[in-house]
Amino acid sequence: MDALRGIAMWLGVVLHGVMAYQVDPRVGWPRDQNISNGMDFIYEYLHSFRMPLFFLVAGFFARFLSFKIGNRAFLKHRFKRILVPFFFSVLLIVPLTSYTFSIYRNLSEQGNLFVNAFLSNLRWTGFYHIWFLYYLMIFYCLQLILQKTFKRVRIKSKYVNELFFFGSTAFLFLIQFFLYSEKVEPHTGIIPQINQICYYGYFFLIGYIIHNNVDFLFRNQYLRYAYLAIGVALIPIINTFEMLYFWKSLLLSLQSNLLILGHIAFFMHLFKKQSPSLRYFSDASYWFYLIHLPIVVGLQLLFFQFDSSPWIKATLVVILTTVFSMITYEWLVRYTAIGAMLNGKKYRAENPR
Repeated sequence: MDALRGIAMWLGVVLHGVMAYQVDPRVGWPRDQNISNGMDFIYEYLHSFRMPLFFLVAGFFARFLSFKIGNRAFLKHRFKRILVPFFFSVLLIVPLTSYTFSIYRNLSEQGNLFVNAFLSNLRWTGFYHIWFLYYLMIFYCLQLILQKTFKRVRIKSKYVNELFFFGSTAFLFLIQFFLYSEKVEPHTGIIPQINQICYYGYFFLIGYIIHNNVDFLFRNQYLRYAYLAIGVALIPIINTFEMLYFWKSLLLSLQSNLLILGHIAFFMHLFKKQSPSLRYFSDASYWFYLIHLPIVVGLQLLFFQFDSSPWIKATLVVILTTVFSMITYEWLVRYTAIGAMLNGKKYRAENPR
């Protein structure tokens, strides 16, 4: 599950890395002259399950930690690991991210590009990718309130597999159909949205329930490839064929659940043993996600001037961003106060404690 959390966070680098090379990118995102339908497929694949899966894993570890150390210590732990990084990200990373997008918006303007971008950037433009920390804090508060209200009732269900597959599909369909007019997209504004709380909060709750039903994690291993294959096969169907929004909402909900179940089963099968390298990557992934977006967008803008395959460009964006993030994590973060804030205190091998 820890490996799943780390890789789900790193996949944000991949998702954002391909977006400039989509045929149909999100509004406002830099769009390169070299594009490919394959980039749209990768985006739709990752977008359909990655953030729901992340919130599910977050709910899993939230219950584990709160029952292990108690609600008061849990609150202090989350303050240090979530609220403080969120605060500094809003002060430092969000303005830098906004500035890279502002450069893109001012590419066709006369005058000094960087000055124009700075001047047009003096306004609030949202949390960008840091929105997930914002909603995590909301869910942690709701968790503590509900735990206190129900006096730490242990949610146990031998039908958690059926609850997840059928209940999630039905519940997510209702959210998708009644609270959204298109696909679920992150809301980066400061006012929490009820549809976002319902959608991602449901996955947080499912993760919370799964922690008390851990055998669920192993039930679907023999079906992992079937779940993944059907979920992937639904991508071109949903995005190619015209259909009533009722059916589209139903297929989107089914697709998300299939891909989440498939990836959980796949990871439980693949990572059966502890791995120091995987532990390292999982720790580093938090730093990767916090700093990656301005780097990704900056590289995409830099590569505008080169006429090359979108696959080469996207691959370079992902690799360069990952390498830069890894180097800065190792030398500037891991053994410093920043690393202690994100992942706990680490000691170099020559000075173990």
